[in-house]
Amino acid sequence: MNEDKEVGKFETSDFYVAVYFKAKGSKLLEARRIGPNNKMVFSFEYAGQDLEVKKFYNKQCLVEPLDFSNAIRELRGMTRI
Repeated sequence: MNEDKEVGKFETSDFYVAVYFKAKGSKLLEARRIGPNNKMVFSFEYAGQDLEVKKFYNKQCLVEPLDFSNAIRELRGMTRI
């Protein structure tokens, strides 16, 4: 994960962190493949994601189940080659 506050962008290659931010309504700026393994990197507008990432990994975040499910489908569609 990489946060670039100057550009106003937060990037992650963790699929489920990306799903969480998408489900929470964060604006997805870009999804791109990098490296020889075509690893996906998701870029979101930066809005305090560092705190949200901590909450995600500490199991302290809440998101609507249907929003989470829809975000999984949407982002998974982007990862298919």
